[in-house]
Order: sequence, then C-alpha cells, then structure tokens
Amino acid sequence: MILFEQMQLKTSVFILNWSLTLAMPQMTLLQAYSGKKFSTLHLHTFVCTCQVHVPDNCRTKLDAKSRKCTFIGYTPQSKAYRIYDP
Repeated sequence: MILFEQMQLKTSVFILNWSLTLAMPQMTLLQAYSGKKFSTLHLHTFVCTCQVHVPDNCRTKLDAKSRKCTFIGYTPQSKAYRIYDP
C-alpha cells in the first residue's frame, strides 16, 4: 500500500508542475522554469483502467494482444506511464 501512496504523491506533484497557477496564469511552473511550451495531452486520471499492449514475442497466436491494468503515475525521465498489473 505504501507504493500507491508514494506514487499518488509523485503524480500530484507532477500534475501541479504542469498546471497553471494564480501567480502566473499564462504559463505553467515547468514552462516558467525551462522557457519551453509543453503539451498536456499525455496527462491522464490517476488510478484509471488502461489497456497495455503485449508484444508479439510474449504471446502466442491465440492470446490477447493487450492486458487490463491500472494507471498509477508518470515516469520523471520521459512521457511514459507507470501501470500496475495485478
């Protein structure tokens, strides 16, 4: 359970950095820090259901091409997602 609470906190901070503030209504904190404008199209709801693709070499002909998982956050290094596969 600690993992989910840590991921929830990290995701909250990540979203706050990508959000507009009252002090700077025209730009996000990340945009003010870096000087670049970023897209927010990759942002998703925390703990939502998602489908994860299973590569061809990890499945047989009759296996499903995706698995149902839960979205739990973002990676700080890239625009990749962290998911939980029960």
